[in-house]
Amino acid sequence: MRKLHTNEPLSTGDLVDLERVLTDNKIGKSEYIDQAKQENESFGIFVRTLVGLNREVAKGLFNDFLIGTNYNSNQIEFVNLIINQLVEHGIVEVSLLYESPFTDIAPRGPEAIFTADQIQRIIRLLDDIKSAAMAA
Repeated sequence: MRKLHTNEPLSTGDLVDLERVLTDNKIGKSEYIDQAKQENESFGIFVRTLVGLNREVAKGLFNDFLIGTNYNSNQIEFVNLIINQLVEHGIVEVSLLYESPFTDIAPRGPEAIFTADQIQRIIRLLDDIKSAAMAA
């Protein structure tokens, strides 16, 4: 698939084709695919969690957030953790920002090191990434 490591949304057709390839080649049974859809909100999110997000794409998505500001080392490390999670898992649920390894940097969550506006920008970015993974 041409879009698996980017943040471009997979189209419904892309996902149908991938699902067909998996079932036609006996790689996956349709009941497993149905289960993956249910457990991950969509087949697109399931696929994204398998392949992750390209590191350069993830960094690029946070580039505007980081440019033109003077973040301290904890803030930069926190953003780098988000990028690492995106590379490994494809999406980051906002609730994870209140768990380890994020709480190793900000024990009370992102509110301890970011302003409310900055947190809203991070949440919007994470929501946009997840929406792109869900596909059309």
